[in-house]
Amino acid sequence: MHEVKRLKWAQLKHTRELLNDIIERRSYGDDTHDDVTGALDLSAHMMRLCIDDDEQALHELLDAGLADYACGAIAEAFYALKPKALAYLED
Repeated sequence: MHEVKRLKWAQLKHTRELLNDIIERRSYGDDTHDDVTGALDLSAHMMRLCIDDDEQALHELLDAGLADYACGAIAEAFYALKPKALAYLED
């Protein structure tokens, strides 16, 4: 459960930083839209995992689910774990 909470907070912080950048610039493009939309979705997903205390779903996310998100949407804490879902980035 500790890992789920740590990743949840890292993702929420990352999402906040993306949103702050948009607020400061008062504009955004397609790539930023994909990053923010993905970051919000991943944050909500992590909050559900934390509420449900679902370690198995976290492992599924790390094994495959993260590949569904734009790279900029994902907090660095996920990358540091070198999950299978992001192995294609290491090629």
